[in-house]
Amino acid sequence: MAISIVAHINSKLPELSEEWGEDIPQINVFMFNRNGKCTSYVCEEIFGCEEEQQPAPCQIAEYAKKIATYEN
Repeated sequence: MAISIVAHINSKLPELSEEWGEDIPQINVFMFNRNGKCTSYVCEEIFGCEEEQQPAPCQIAEYAKKIATYEN
């Protein structure tokens, strides 16, 4: 259920980004499956990975920084 709730919130962030004129980072980048991997949605929609590919650790770290430093 948590994944569905976060996915719904996350689906609205691009609209808010456009409305507010800000680059709001999507929060579900840290949704991992039980094997410690990013979900397929995160891989494809957030990081633009090809099917079955995971983002590099540095990509995840850079995105974490973007979330952590978002002021609003």
